[in-house]
Amino acid sequence: MKRRKFFRRFMVVLSYTMVVAVILLLAQCEGPTKITNPYKDAQRVKEAAEGVYNEPTMRYVDAMFNEIYIAYQKHIDGATAIQFYKLAEPIVEEAGARLDAIKKHQDELAAMEQTLDTMLSNLEKTWNVSTDTADADRTLIEENRKRVDELKAEYESVKALSEEAGAMIWEYWSDQDGEEFKRYTKQQQESEARMVEIEKEIADIELQNTILELAYAKQGVELFPAVAEESANVEVVSADVAEPVEAVVE
Repeated sequence: MKRRKFFRRFMVVLSYTMVVAVILLLAQCEGPTKITNPYKDAQRVKEAAEGVYNEPTMRYVDAMFNEIYIAYQKHIDGATAIQFYKLAEPIVEEAGARLDAIKKHQDELAAMEQTLDTMLSNLEKTWNVSTDTADADRTLIEENRKRVDELKAEYESVKALSEEAGAMIWEYWSDQDGEEFKRYTKQQQESEARMVEIEKEIADIELQNTILELAYAKQGVELFPAVAEESANVEVVSADVAEPVEAVVE
C-alpha cells in the first residue's frame, strides 16, 4: 500500500517536472521563419511596412525582412535570397524614409509649439511689467547695454582664440597623441563652449531689455526722452547756426 502511494506521488511529481521542462524548452526555442516564395514574402513585408508610423513598427519590419532573408539563405539558396532581397529592400527603405518624414514633421511642429509658447510667455511678461519704476528700469536697461557690449568684445576675443587653436591643431595634426595637439584641441573646445554661453547670455539680456521697452511703449511712457531731445537739438544747431564767412580783401 505504501509502495503504491509512493509510486503515485512520484509519477505526479515527474509529470509536473516534465510539463515545466517542456514549457521552458518552448519558451527558449523559436520556431523557424515561415517562407513561401520571394514574391509572396516581399508582399508580406510590404503589408507590414504600410503600418510603419514609429520606431517600434520600423524595427518590426526590419526584423521581418532580415529573418526572411536569412531563412532563404539557410533553407533554399543564395540566389533566391538575393531575389527576395531585391524585391523587399526598396520597400523597407521607403518605409524608413516615410518614418524620417514623419519624425521631421513632428520635430517641426514641436519647434513651432515651443516658439509660440515662448512668444506668449514674453508677451505675458510684457503686460505684467509695472511702469511705476521707470528710473530703476532705465538704469537696468543701460547696465544691460553695457554688459552686452562687454560680452560682444569678449566673444570676439574668444573667437580669435578658437581660430588660433584651430590653425595650430592642423599644424600638429600628424602628432595627435602629442601634448601640443591635445592642448590646442582643449583650447578650441573651451573657446567654442564659451562662445555658446556668451551668445545665450546676450540673447537673454537683450530679451529682458526688449520686454521692458515694449512694456513702457505700450503705456505711452518714453524711457529715454532726453536722448530724443538732444538729437533734435543737434539737428537744429547744425541746420540754423552757420556763421557767414567773411571775404578776405587784400
